[in-house]
Amino acid sequence: MKNMKILVANRGEIAVRILRAAAELSILTVAVYSEDDTASLHLHLRLADETAALPQKGVQAYLDIKSMIAAAKRSGCTAIHPGYGFLAENADFSRQCEKENILFIGPAADTLALFGDKTRARDLAKNCGIPILPATAGPTSLKQAKDFFTSLTDNAAIMIKAIAGGRGMRPVYCIEDIKDAYSLCQSEALAAFGNKDIYVEKLISRALREFQINSVKTNIPMLQNLLIHPDVCANHVTTRFVEDHIKTLAEADNTCHAALFFDDKNPSGAEENSLPDASGKDIQGPENTQAVFAPMIGTVVSISAAEGDAVHKGQPIAVVEAMKMHLGGAIDANSADKASRFIQLVRCI
Repeated sequence: MKNMKILVANRGEIAVRILRAAAELSILTVAVYSEDDTASLHLHLRLADETAALPQKGVQAYLDIKSMIAAAKRSGCTAIHPGYGFLAENADFSRQCEKENILFIGPAADTLALFGDKTRARDLAKNCGIPILPATAGPTSLKQAKDFFTSLTDNAAIMIKAIAGGRGMRPVYCIEDIKDAYSLCQSEALAAFGNKDIYVEKLISRALREFQINSVKTNIPMLQNLLIHPDVCANHVTTRFVEDHIKTLAEADNTCHAALFFDDKNPSGAEENSLPDASGKDIQGPENTQAVFAPMIGTVVSISAAEGDAVHKGQPIAVVEAMKMHLGGAIDANSADKASRFIQLVRCI
C-alpha cells in the first residue's frame, strides 16, 4: 500500500469514514464533489489530501462512471473506493475500473452483478435450498404489486424494494397506500442507482425480535426501541433522529419486545453517545405559513397540491430530493385543511 492513492467516489459521512481509515494507514486520498457541493463545508473535502471536481450537480455527479474514472486518472489514483450507495454496487463501474487498470476496492464485477440484483440473488438462494419470503419475480408493475398484496392472507403487509440496492424501500400495510409508496420507491431508486425497477416482498414485521447474536455486544435492543418509537411509527424523523435520541433509545425498557422463539439473552443496547442537541432552528417563513427546518440541503422534485386545495391528513403533497433520499411532504395531524397553511416534511422510510 506504499504507493497507493485512493479516490473516494462518495460524499459526506461515508467518505469521511474511508478517508479517516486511509489516513491511519498513511494512504493518500482524493475526495470528489459535485458542482452544487463546491461552496459546501463538507468534512470529507477537508480530510482528503486532494479534491477533484465532478462536472454535474446532485446525485447524477456521483453516478457518472466516465467522470469518476476521469477524475481518478487526472489525480493519479491507483484505486477507487466507492463506499456504499451511488456506484458501490454497479458492476459496470467495477469492470471499467479494471479496464483502466485502477483497483476497485470492493467485490468482483460478477459478484456485484449477481448480488446487486435482488431478484437474481433470491434465485441463487432458492437454488441453494435457502428459505426465502414470498415475492414477485423481477421488475414489478403497480398492478402486479396490488395483485400480490391481495393474494396474501388477512392482516398481511408487503415491502416494496428497489431491485438495485438499499434505497427505495417502504413497507405497505393497506392496499390504498401502495400507489404512493410505489411511486416514491421508484423515484428514490432511480435517483440513487439510475434504475427504477422494484419488486414486492411479503413483510415480516417481527424479524428483528427473533434475531440473536451470542457472545458479543449488539445494538439490537436499541434498534427495537427505535422501531416502536412513536415518532418513527408516525414517520416524523430526520437523518439526525437517532443521534438526537440515542440516550433514550439505548436506555429504554426492552420487556415489551416479546419474541416467539427465544428469550432475549443479549440485552446489551448501544453505548451512550454524547452528541450535541440539534432540535432545529427557528426559521421565519412567508406570511400565513409555518416553516420547517430541513436536516440537509434539498431540491423540490414535485408538488402535487396547489394553494387553496383541500387536502386530508397524511396526504402527500410534495417530494424533496436530498441527494439519495426523497423526503415526502404530508399534512400534519394538527394542521388545517389548506395546503398553504402548513407542510411537515418527514423522511419516508
